[in-house]
Amino acid sequence: MKKVIEEKRSMCYAVKEYIDNTPSEQLEEMPEFNPVYTQFIAELDTIPAESESQTTDRTGEATLKNIYKSDMAIAAVVVSSRIKAYASNTNNVVLEEEMSKTYSVITRTRDTVSADLCLFIFNKGTELLADLAPYGVTSDMLEDLKRKRDMFIAQLPKPRNGIVVRKQATDAIEQSMRTITGYLKRMDTLVKMLQFTNPEFYSAYFSSRKIVHTGNRTLSILGTVVDEQGMPLSKVEVSIKELGITKKTTDKGNFEFKNLESQVYEVTFKKAGYADTVVKVAVTATERTKIGVTMKVDLNNPLRIAS
Repeated sequence: MKKVIEEKRSMCYAVKEYIDNTPSEQLEEMPEFNPVYTQFIAELDTIPAESESQTTDRTGEATLKNIYKSDMAIAAVVVSSRIKAYASNTNNVVLEEEMSKTYSVITRTRDTVSADLCLFIFNKGTELLADLAPYGVTSDMLEDLKRKRDMFIAQLPKPRNGIVVRKQATDAIEQSMRTITGYLKRMDTLVKMLQFTNPEFYSAYFSSRKIVHTGNRTLSILGTVVDEQGMPLSKVEVSIKELGITKKTTDKGNFEFKNLESQVYEVTFKKAGYADTVVKVAVTATERTKIGVTMKVDLNNPLRIAS
């Protein structure tokens, strides 16, 4: 929930507490106050359900997707390594190259491309099943690969769907707050009738109407970037593309991002001479997420390492 909305919501509960403890005869001095107040409470009561939907921990969906991707990659390599051995023994250079996909390549490739690679391996295995029997490839092995790929494909949209659900909940809360603000303005107008005839009630009511601005959140992401020897990397560009935010690491390889909304972010790390690294980070508002990133030398251009 956005900070400004949470502060307004806290103010609404302060108003509610005050009015609920006000003698009914005082409220009756203001014509139509009670019906408006009833509508105010009814709208306020809709927010908790939307807030729960907005803040429910959905980071598990992203974690589960990564687990499925790993399982799929392992099953794919089990098959592809056997097909590669067959290709080597039969001097099929093209097939041998096609089956040279490692676990690291499959897991680090974009999700949809990774799934396509595994489907290609499955199809090749199915096509050559009779020839692959001496290499230990069985129909059960291929079906295991297909099942794990299907599970991964089914999981792909769920982290994104969680973000959509939170966005919808945020929009609903903002709409409720606009409606509530309209009721509060009507209540304010009625209370102002009592400014001089009941100054104690008037003063206490508008005191409860003040919005208290809370302090800043704790850090959302705190991280360190090192090389393969564990030495800190400075001046690494750390960016969250969807937010248009870019930071650079300190001399000790540290970086931080503040005030991020709850969701899964794709954080990109770039430095000359090193392979770009992308890490998905799950952020929960009010909690600090610590990460450590190891960047590998770009083997295609190892001489471009910058200090």
